[in-house]
Amino acid sequence: MTLELTGYLGICLLTLLSTLMPKNILTIALMFVAIVVYMGIVRFSGWDYDMYLYATMLHANLDFSLDNIYYVREFVYWLGMPLLFDQTGDEVWTFIITDIVWVSFIFYAVLNKKNDRNIPFFCIPFMVCFFPLLMGYENIYRQFLSSMMVLFAFYGFRNKYIIYVLGMLALFIHNSAIIYLPLLYLYSARRSSSRDKLNPIQLVIFVFTFLVMIGGVYYSSLGDSELAKSSNSTGISLGPAYAALFTLFFLLSVFMSKFNLKNMIRDYAYILYAFISFLIVFPVLGGAQGERVGMMLLIIIIPMFIADFDRLFKDPALRWVSRLAFVLLGLAPTFLFSSAFNFLKTASS
Repeated sequence: MTLELTGYLGICLLTLLSTLMPKNILTIALMFVAIVVYMGIVRFSGWDYDMYLYATMLHANLDFSLDNIYYVREFVYWLGMPLLFDQTGDEVWTFIITDIVWVSFIFYAVLNKKNDRNIPFFCIPFMVCFFPLLMGYENIYRQFLSSMMVLFAFYGFRNKYIIYVLGMLALFIHNSAIIYLPLLYLYSARRSSSRDKLNPIQLVIFVFTFLVMIGGVYYSSLGDSELAKSSNSTGISLGPAYAALFTLFFLLSVFMSKFNLKNMIRDYAYILYAFISFLIVFPVLGGAQGERVGMMLLIIIIPMFIADFDRLFKDPALRWVSRLAFVLLGLAPTFLFSSAFNFLKTASS
């Protein structure tokens, strides 16, 4: 058993324990330290697939001329990471510092008082263990970081202008963050409406942003660099797992809304959006690129779904059982799919 796998199992155990843990300064601090230590173990264990290329690219003199639009269109990442590397002088610590930032984003998104969803504390370690995020910080790093930025914006702020600015930063970390554009617009428009629904003009804008998103996701999947091609070398085949998860969330939203379409659209629009978007995008992109979009959609909807699902159970004992079942089901794919599990078997040389 590698040290990385041992660390992962430790966070899994903390996730199970946190379903009963009180939320206070001590438990929050201990959880933060444990996750940061785990991420340090991940980085010192060595690089897998795309992460090896990302580490190598820290040393490259990138061409930001218009002749090489690949780096220009995602300049926040391609400028920011080498600048951080210039300060640390070390590949591993460059990624550890970046990891501490996105871990802080998760803590803030879940715990801040501006978030009216009352997301349970166990959501934090669960997200670190959940296989789409595992695939993100172990391999699909730019898409993952852009998703963390959107998570920070979506759950951390009410001001729509701050949300839009952070959304733009996410877009320039990785252009596939455009997958979130219609969802961000939908919820910001709802918050500004006294009726909590879209008027005809807002509905037209939403449809337009959705069409732009479909085109933008396809465009962002195209690339002319070795990093763009590297997604095909991982051997990842998690399409069925993503499809099953989105279908399960959709079916659960049908039951939770008591088969009422109006209630479903009002309360679970985020699930409908993710379900429909994945059904449209995955067949077009296929393979690893489509799965990466699935990862990004799951990252943004998981905290909201956990909060909504948790509220269904009023009895404390029943709520704990439901949390435990949810966590175990969420952790299972990591151990069932070798393409996810193999990332935890990396050992430093």
